[in-house]
Amino acid sequence: MPSKYSNKKTPEERYAFWHNELGQRRCSKCEQYKELDQFNVDKNGPSGRGCYCKACASENSRKHHHRRMKEDPSYAKAKKSSYILWKFGITLDEYNKKLEEQNYKCSICETEDPVGGWHLDHNHSTGAVREFLCCKCNAGIGYLNEDPRILSAAIAYLHKHSQQALPAKESANEPEPIS
Repeated sequence: MPSKYSNKKTPEERYAFWHNELGQRRCSKCEQYKELDQFNVDKNGPSGRGCYCKACASENSRKHHHRRMKEDPSYAKAKKSSYILWKFGITLDEYNKKLEEQNYKCSICETEDPVGGWHLDHNHSTGAVREFLCCKCNAGIGYLNEDPRILSAAIAYLHKHSQQALPAKESANEPEPIS
């Protein structure tokens, strides 16, 4: 007896196996019937669609990518290189040279071991690359809209309140904690 996936079936039998009476296609991974627009176009596939639905195809691709990133250093380097070129318009060598020229320090707080990794800061209006920042400094600039007036106001605010800061006094009216 041929398997249910065998090519010994007639084209009509194969079509009936992969499609239901509503014209939906069966995903060979999740085995659910879905509308044809839920499948990628594949000229060689039955009904001109792929055998996996878009969700399953995406999941397979993601798993494959993550596995290769862990197991294949040349793949990981190529992906990082293409991302940097796409995002900043510079090569991986230029990226690494720029970080080395900064002595592997954040341009603002001068940390050498940034939590969250390095971020190559850039002007969001022009796309011009600036310098490397730690995650916190990069987020701070971003949250303040890269606006020098707002940053100056934030500095003035901190100066104003750092002079007023006094240690918190313990209240004599508060009851002692129960042991």
